[in-house]
Amino acid sequence: MNPEEFDRILLREEEIEPAAGFLHSVMTAVRNENDVPPRLRFPWVCILPQLVVWCVALAWVVIDTTQLPDRMTRFSTFLGAWSDSIAPILMKADAIGAGWVLLALSSTLLCLQLTRRLAGRIT
Repeated sequence: MNPEEFDRILLREEEIEPAAGFLHSVMTAVRNENDVPPRLRFPWVCILPQLVVWCVALAWVVIDTTQLPDRMTRFSTFLGAWSDSIAPILMKADAIGAGWVLLALSSTLLCLQLTRRLAGRIT
């Protein structure tokens, strides 16, 4: 093929049209792909800070209990005296079915006490 033939082919203005139904099939595929919701990803960004705090708290508890064993004996003595006074309340709560509510409240109070204690050490 010489350059004149090549130029003649390129200069010829023909209307190029897609095959019948090609545009419709492409647009149908695009719409179908657009209608599919994206996959949900696990929220690692939200979970990682909580996991780090949990690991630090667990390490703090382990270090605190291994360094000061006399603190644990004082705590067990306090817990023994405390459990004698709280036992009737727990029995009444169990009788009316409020055990889970008391568990939630006590775990909340325990977390608040832990944060107050940690905040007191920092300042």
